[in-house]
Amino acid sequence: GEVQVPSPSSGQIIDISDALNIRWSTKNVSGNVEIALFRGETDHQHTIHSNATNNGQWHSAIQLDHLLDGLGYRIQVTDKADTDIYGTSQYFQIGSRLEWLVPSVEQAQFDNHVHARKHYFSYGHTPTLRWRTIGNLEGKVRIRLIRNSVGFVNVIAENANNDGEWHSWTVPNNLPAASDYQFELISLDREHVQALSQPFHLGALIDITRPYDETGQSPMNTIHLGSKPKIIWRTENITGKLKLELLNLNKEIKVIASNATDDGEWNSWTVSDDIEPNDHYRFRLTSISNPDMSALSPWFSIEATDDEGIPS
Repeated sequence: GEVQVPSPSSGQIIDISDALNIRWSTKNVSGNVEIALFRGETDHQHTIHSNATNNGQWHSAIQLDHLLDGLGYRIQVTDKADTDIYGTSQYFQIGSRLEWLVPSVEQAQFDNHVHARKHYFSYGHTPTLRWRTIGNLEGKVRIRLIRNSVGFVNVIAENANNDGEWHSWTVPNNLPAASDYQFELISLDREHVQALSQPFHLGALIDITRPYDETGQSPMNTIHLGSKPKIIWRTENITGKLKLELLNLNKEIKVIASNATDDGEWNSWTVSDDIEPNDHYRFRLTSISNPDMSALSPWFSIEATDDEGIPS
């Protein structure tokens, strides 16, 4: 047997007061079906109907107000006669959510030595913080500054309008420079509706790219054992030496330079043969005088060469 569930569709937003419109199709399933709501792969939230007629559709209001707003919900339709036969919908959203726009994604890497500054906030700067609301969410919001390593730092706005922008925060000079700051946004009417921004640099900046070719002109997604790529970075308001490391997906560390001069590049690394080729490597660059300031490059691959030195 086979079950397919095309509705709800991917990315659909269902308000807690909306009726659910569920559609499915089956092959070689003759009896009734069970319809259930899950969050994630296995987290059962609610049995919508334990013995529904297998007619391919269900349209009814159900109580969703006990569920947390957010992403990751899906419908599962299961053959009552054989629970190994089931189908699931694409993931959809219930209720409302908040989403940061600035800063929004992992810090953008600089191209041609020009840095995208929107994820670095310098002392005394008054940035425009932007977010959006997806779904129907009324009332005010609270904006807080936190750090991943220490938790809450301070309140930026206690009772802000949920209009998507805040212009009244100036970066205090007394905050320690670090690269693990985040903004937290909380709905005051529905406090479980929250959003965390991606981490950003405050007070100082370290940014590092994926490896470049030996000329320093072309970034590379793949480097090879035995090659000698150029490593390029940029800093602001950083003093002293830097530590440069190679990390893989398992967080194993290989030190490339333990005391590098902050001149923006490193040319003395040869990709040694003891490095295991795979697709998940990145650089980490850390200030020695302030270990709270660090940056990760995008992921890149390391590949082997054959016996004649030709990339395999």
